[in-house]
Amino acid sequence: MMSRARLLLPAAMAGALLGAPAVAGEWTKSAGLGVGTYYSDNICLSGVDKQGQWVGTARPDVSLQGRGGRASMNLRAGVELNTLGESNIECVGGRGRNLGNRESVVPRVSFNGDMELIENWLTLEANAMAAQNPVNPFAAGGDDAINGVDNTNLTYQYGAGARSQRRIGDRGIFSARYNYNEQYNSVRLIGNSTQHSAQASLGTDPAAARLSVGINGSYRKIEFDDSPQGPAFSPEFATVTANARLRLSRSFALDATVGEEFNDFISLSDEIDGTFWDAGFTWTPNPRVSVAAGYGERFFGSTPRLNINYRHKRSTFNLSYLRSINLPRDIRGRFNQQVQDLPPDAQDLLPDIEDLPGDPLAGNGGNTFIGRGPIQNETLSLSWGFQARRTGVGLNASESLQTQFATGNSATFRNVSLTLTRRLGPSMSADARLGWNKREGDDEGFGIGIGGFGQNLETWTAGLGLSRTLGNSTTLTLRYQYRDMSSDNAFNTFTENRVNLNVRYQF
Repeated sequence: MMSRARLLLPAAMAGALLGAPAVAGEWTKSAGLGVGTYYSDNICLSGVDKQGQWVGTARPDVSLQGRGGRASMNLRAGVELNTLGESNIECVGGRGRNLGNRESVVPRVSFNGDMELIENWLTLEANAMAAQNPVNPFAAGGDDAINGVDNTNLTYQYGAGARSQRRIGDRGIFSARYNYNEQYNSVRLIGNSTQHSAQASLGTDPAAARLSVGINGSYRKIEFDDSPQGPAFSPEFATVTANARLRLSRSFALDATVGEEFNDFISLSDEIDGTFWDAGFTWTPNPRVSVAAGYGERFFGSTPRLNINYRHKRSTFNLSYLRSINLPRDIRGRFNQQVQDLPPDAQDLLPDIEDLPGDPLAGNGGNTFIGRGPIQNETLSLSWGFQARRTGVGLNASESLQTQFATGNSATFRNVSLTLTRRLGPSMSADARLGWNKREGDDEGFGIGIGGFGQNLETWTAGLGLSRTLGNSTTLTLRYQYRDMSSDNAFNTFTENRVNLNVRYQF
């Protein structure tokens, strides 16, 4: 459990940052409250136990972004309260098939902030997240809390740290950074953990010369508590690297890295560290376009990478590919990282905060192994958003191929979602949504004595919605959603029709 003292650290940091809007700067803030009701004709998400059920919900939310004086913040937070979590509804196979806990309070939080404590010398950082994710990604019920299946886990993570950067002479730069974070999961099977990480670098400023060079060091240690998966253990990762960057023109540069990594974790292979290298280029023909690509080798094989970004007044596009090492705890905390990595002018590509809890099409970003050890994660993602005067389009697609080093078991998660919005008049708008996801895994890859793990699953989701503004601050929304899930397991093959009526007041 997280101690009270540790909880006060990020809370104090957030409190200090909340005072920053009073300082000169650009800040945006909003708050709201939504109250509504759902009706599902298959609350158990089952092909053999179809039950209709009404569910009441309330969703307060708050958003604050900006920079003022020496502080900056990006906070998006909401919580869904529902009447289903404490109800006595029972589904075939027991209350929720004994996978986890049905939740009546579901938070969704993403917070990143920093504050310069000593000018040009020391900056404090804080971050926090809370999100729902499935215990078993190959079973129904993990995408939201509006169902009778106990297949939900709540992940809470917070961290605090500091960074420093100093110039040495005309061209030299020294930087150092330290961060500590804790992750707590509501389902004991998943377990809790803490992480210490540190990085330091010394080199020449790339903006000061055509050729810049540097050396870097990093260290990361994760401490896992005892859990039903096994006793406590502590994997470690460390690297020492040398890098060079050659700027051939204002828009094109070559980069190269070579180094040694020193790791300590459980793996089927004796090769868990050693020499690695990477070479690539960066191309920025104008402020709206950036392309970074490269190729390298690590102990587990080749490591190609690609990142393309395009930003325009009306559209944003991103395509990325990466093959790297992750821990399941990293993936459960990915929602927070996604928000942190988005540029400020791409924040509007995120779904509205009231859509985040309880909306399967918003995605949970937490599909991964229950296991705690490191995994090889090959990821491909694409996002595109376009906003015209009255019409908006959003497309998101991703694939994650995960393989455990300790067992060799693998799983693949694919997701695609398309959203269309259309303003019908001064006070009326409509939206249409289509989602698809497919999950494939080894039969034994998600074992731990729980049936149904590692089986193939495919889901189609479609929805239509109408929103009407009532006055300056109130919005009424009516939404219909259809879901069709097919699985190797008959319990997880079903269809569902759902209707949601919601009234939201903007403070």
